Order: sequence, then structure tokens, then C-alpha cells
Amino acid sequence: MHAYFALFDNALNGQADLYQQYIHSRFFAASELADLDGCLQTGWRAGWHAVILADYEFGHPLQRLPETTPGHLVIHWFARHETVADVAAWLQQHAGSTPAGIGTPASQTGASEYHRAIHAIQQAIGRGDTYQI
Repeated sequence: MHAYFALFDNALNGQADLYQQYIHSRFFAASELADLDGCLQTGWRAGWHAVILADYEFGHPLQRLPETTPGHLVIHWFARHETVADVAAWLQQHAGSTPAGIGTPASQTGASEYHRAIHAIQQAIGRGDTYQI
């Protein structure tokens, strides 16, 4: 069994927020957004900690844009939250035989593919099909 966790780094203070002891998840479609506050209140009353994520596509119906792929907002509930001062040491200690570490993103996109993607984004902006969170 996996011990699910969420670890969010804070580049400003060099620490991270660690969420452990996963409880459950609740997925919301844009049409169910009115239920979000009640769900959050219920979890907080139980003493749980929320990790909230949203697909990019979740915002399309909120902005009255065409919905190509259904998106969701999800609350992952955890029983425990703590601050980790030394993230690299925490990852090293908890990695076991599983790869873990601080990611160093690098592009694997070729120049022509990159330019096609930028052109598609510019077209979407021109049509008004974009939004920013």
C-alpha cells in the first residue's frame, strides 16, 4: 500500500508544506461549484487539511468557453500537515528504493514543435479562448 502525500515547496523561505495520512478525495465539475464551501467546512470541522487542485479545463465553463474535455476541481483531504525545513533531507530519508528528489525541469520540446504550440496559443488568445487563474 502506498502512503500518499503532497509536498509543496516554498521558494521564498526554503521550506515546504507536507500533507500526510490521506483520507479521501472529492471531485467537482464546474456545475457543482456551489457545493465546494460546504465540503470544505465539513472537512475543516473534522480537523482535516485540504489540498485543492484544478484542471485547466475546469475553468472553461466558468468563463463560458467551449468545453472540449471535462475538467475537475479536486479536494484531497489529509489528516496531518506540517512544515518541512530541509526538503532535500526529508526526500532522502523517505525515498527508500523509490526515486525521489528535487526536480530540475528541462524542456524536451524541439524548436519547431515549440513554435507551433506558441502559434496555437496566440490564435487562442486572438479568439478570446484563454483565461488565467
